[in-house]
Amino acid sequence: MASNDVLGNTSEETYDVLCSACKEQDKNKEAEKYCVDCQEYYCSECLKLHSTLPALKRHKFLDKECGQSAQLLMVPTERCERHNFKTTDMFCQNHDVIWCGTCIAVDHRTCQDVFYIPEFVKSKANVIPEFLQRMKNIESKFKEFLKTFSDEVDALKANKQREIETIKTFAKKLEEKIKEAERDAISKVEERYSKLMVKINGDIDNIKRELETFETTKGFIESTVKNNSQAFVAMKLNGNKIATTEAASDDIGQIELGWRVHFTLDPEFEELSKERMCLGYVNIMPYSFEYKGAVDIKLDSDAMPCDVYGSCVLSDGSIVFADRDNKNLKLVDGISLTVIDHYDLKTEPRDICCLDGKEVGVCLDNEKKVKIFKVDRKLFYKYELTFSFGCKGISYFENAFYISDKTCFYMCNLDGNILKTITIDSVLNDIYNICVNKHSKTIFVTDYSKGVICLDSSGHVLNTVTDEISFAHGLTAAYNGKVFACRFSSENVILLNEKG
Repeated sequence: MASNDVLGNTSEETYDVLCSACKEQDKNKEAEKYCVDCQEYYCSECLKLHSTLPALKRHKFLDKECGQSAQLLMVPTERCERHNFKTTDMFCQNHDVIWCGTCIAVDHRTCQDVFYIPEFVKSKANVIPEFLQRMKNIESKFKEFLKTFSDEVDALKANKQREIETIKTFAKKLEEKIKEAERDAISKVEERYSKLMVKINGDIDNIKRELETFETTKGFIESTVKNNSQAFVAMKLNGNKIATTEAASDDIGQIELGWRVHFTLDPEFEELSKERMCLGYVNIMPYSFEYKGAVDIKLDSDAMPCDVYGSCVLSDGSIVFADRDNKNLKLVDGISLTVIDHYDLKTEPRDICCLDGKEVGVCLDNEKKVKIFKVDRKLFYKYELTFSFGCKGISYFENAFYISDKTCFYMCNLDGNILKTITIDSVLNDIYNICVNKHSKTIFVTDYSKGVICLDSSGHVLNTVTDEISFAHGLTAAYNGKVFACRFSSENVILLNEKG
């Protein structure tokens, strides 16, 4: 098919075969006839001009359909760049170039594999289809690239929104903390003010009582001044009262006034408030792995070699390992890579997950329990949840636990009440780990024999990864919704997108 988007002066129509002469002039005209002698296609107008030239009158014309129906060889219509009166109809296979007969005769006369193009393509029927298939493959690849990159744009937009929400959430928590500190400071001011007011109001009440007693006595004495003898008697009878009131006035005069409530800003916060606040730093984070060192978590008290079945990294960078064979949890400092605390368990732990804040939950398969620990440079036991099934894998998402046994998993609240039981619509042999993707809300599980399975929230399998990983054991969510999975012997780690 000829297409008008490759021609200069064209109509809107496309044709199977174009007039060779018109094509030379960048015109889009459909061919009517094929000239066997010229090996060219001509439209009706060019045919008239062709017939007026004496040297061309004897040329043989055929319908163009004859060539298309294989009654004659379809010939190229492209002109040679060097000899524009010749068509490009020769192919040198040795040099993989096409030229006209004159070029081939001059430049490729020593070449062994030179072919007339119409005969070559007729004998090599698969050449054109293979090239078309190659172009189709390239087109499909670019369309796939376009979809992948378009999906990446969507993922990047979603990533931006998630990070903004993270900032807003933290800013809101910070605002709530400031409001709480404000309420606490105001409460302390009110408390100190109330104490001062109680004291000063007590002093005022005492002054009023003394003044009232004094004024009563004073009034009585003043009423007797017309009788000096009576006044003298009244003075002697009330002398003690006057003396008491006078002494009270001296005591009241000694009361120190001027007490004021004063709020002093915490020096650290005062220093912080002087600077421009920065909630954090923004980086572009491609995935790369850098060796940071090895950590030996074996303790002197460990009777067996360490066999880690689960681990999780807390917000402060510390790491909690579940050592199955030694029946304990180990807390490792993320900077020094040393064990700073451990907690002995009665039975072997399995998987472990982080909760909000500095808490972890660990599965005790044989006890059918999940134990919750507070982590603050030490491991503090808080409480435990008991279930009717073996607890193998565990994940935490939106105030709920996702706990797996061998073939299904359960959604439970923080009190251990089962909210939902999800049976996977594929026969699984032994689930080791479970991880809920916080971005896509898809659920990943590792099966020791089948690999990594990605599920929707109803348990329907979205994807299974088997060939890339064997004896899958270990899952962790990445910052942008992708998931890392490793094999049992840690010989490889694979990165999966949100849909597995």
